[in-house]
Amino acid sequence: KLAYKRVCHMHFYDECDYNTFAKEFRAQEIAQGNFVSIDEKIKQNPKVKELVGAPIIQWKILQKNDKKSKQYADTHIKKIFNYTFAESEEMFKQFKDCGLEKAYINIAGWGRDGYDNLHPYVLPFAEEAGGTEGMQSLNKTCRELGYIFGLEDQYRDYYLKNKEVYDKELAVKNINGKSKVLKNTAGGKHTFLCATAAKQFIERTYSEIEDADINVDGVQLDGFGSSELDECYNVDHTMTREDCMNARANCFNFFREKGVIACADEVGVHTVKYVDLVKHAPYELSKQEKGLQLGVAVPLVNL
Repeated sequence: KLAYKRVCHMHFYDECDYNTFAKEFRAQEIAQGNFVSIDEKIKQNPKVKELVGAPIIQWKILQKNDKKSKQYADTHIKKIFNYTFAESEEMFKQFKDCGLEKAYINIAGWGRDGYDNLHPYVLPFAEEAGGTEGMQSLNKTCRELGYIFGLEDQYRDYYLKNKEVYDKELAVKNINGKSKVLKNTAGGKHTFLCATAAKQFIERTYSEIEDADINVDGVQLDGFGSSELDECYNVDHTMTREDCMNARANCFNFFREKGVIACADEVGVHTVKYVDLVKHAPYELSKQEKGLQLGVAVPLVNL
């Protein structure tokens, strides 16, 4: 039994190619009020203009692999420590000396246990990388170099071991009242946080970052673009996919209203209106059987 009405629209053509689909899709998005051009986004937040001509530099600090995680099971590596905050500063200075005038620095793994750990609340900053003082210095250096300072963050995966914030009643529940538990990320066992609860953790985290005198130019909300829209059957916060879409939009808009660049890991149709930047180009990344790519990926949302 369907819990609510679904509508599927189908369009048929005698002759067509991907250009036809792209034009049809664009016209549909404009008609539905979902189309927001990059020029409009720049008017809403002038900082977005700084992205033009700026390469995205993906920069991971730290990753601790929980013994219950797939990463540890596959590699038996407990920790991957790439750079301290101070070492990162020196690397970025070298980039500048080599002639890189503009860049968007997307820093991942900056929380206390690093990448894919302890979400949705990962503060304080990783002590072994330099802690709050180290991040303050890195933030200042990036801005002095003229680089856009971005943080990669996550408010979908909900880690059971973070006793400070884990509450099973905030987790997504399926129609049988159960929460799916996975261990496919570095942080080990996690379920999914209901999107209706995400914003409260964002507000807490970035209030504390602001209080630490760290000026963030952009934030990537990992999983909000690449992951399917969730349904939640918890009677205290029932959520349809549309509700999930709106809740994620509120999270992106939280940053955009502050003049912060809103970034996603991938771009979904439901995020285009609210996102200024995506970390990955929307092309086929996962190979199919025997390493063959399935079809030709068409970047509809770019076209």
